[in-house]
Amino acid sequence: MEEKKYRIKINLKNGEIEVEGDKEFVKAEVEILIEKLQESFIKQLSYEEDVPEIETKKSETLGKKPYIKEFINEKKPSGGLQTAVVLAYYLFKYDGKETFTKEDLKKIWAASGQKPTKKMWQSVIDGKNRYGWYEEVSRGVYKISAHGVYFVENDLPKKK
Repeated sequence: MEEKKYRIKINLKNGEIEVEGDKEFVKAEVEILIEKLQESFIKQLSYEEDVPEIETKKSETLGKKPYIKEFINEKKPSGGLQTAVVLAYYLFKYDGKETFTKEDLKKIWAASGQKPTKKMWQSVIDGKNRYGWYEEVSRGVYKISAHGVYFVENDLPKKK
């Protein structure tokens, strides 16, 4: 019996991609491609320089500062990566800090009442590399990206 061949052709801005083979092979390759394109898109978001909507929201809410413990309980982050981005968001949105350092993160983590992870700064580095939640301003100095702000405002707490 002759095996069916499947083909998919995707036209991109800078060229095209064509995959041909059996159904499982094509499906696996397309899933890998989609994952790579999503990663690339997230990295592009983190490099955007002009994000006026963040500045507008920041200035509107500055002064209506919730207690950090209440804010953490409201957002319900799961794990160190999400806790770090929630804390960075709090520093940005309510403390008016454009950038933060390891010391800033240590102080706010202690104030939040959450148990700090053993490698809390690694949470920032991983959040930057995996999800594009931060931008590195200089060595040891980061700022929350537009994607990080969006994640905290729209994706937390997780919907059941």
